[in-house]
Amino acid sequence: MKVQDLIEQLAELNPDAEVRLAYQPNYPLWEVASAIVAGNDDGAPVNDTECQVCGGMDGHEHGCPERLDPSPRVDEVEAEFVYLTSGGSSGYASKALWDGGAW
Repeated sequence: MKVQDLIEQLAELNPDAEVRLAYQPNYPLWEVASAIVAGNDDGAPVNDTECQVCGGMDGHEHGCPERLDPSPRVDEVEAEFVYLTSGGSSGYASKALWDGGAW
């Protein structure tokens, strides 16, 4: 699914409805969506200031190999992945969400 597909499908729904994430069709669960984050294919946000190699915040620790060859920064609008994060309420979902709920 692409962002444009999601926008088109959401435009047809109640704008006041709570957004939930359903997952694990064999043991269906749901969680409330809490944020939308532009990210990379490693699952890290593109605007993350923590080095994924050494853990340094807003820079690199001494001796970090990324310090010599830093990864290029990506603007959020150019990110190739969008993550919906969850938080808050959760519960059991219906398997029918996967069986017949395709748009």
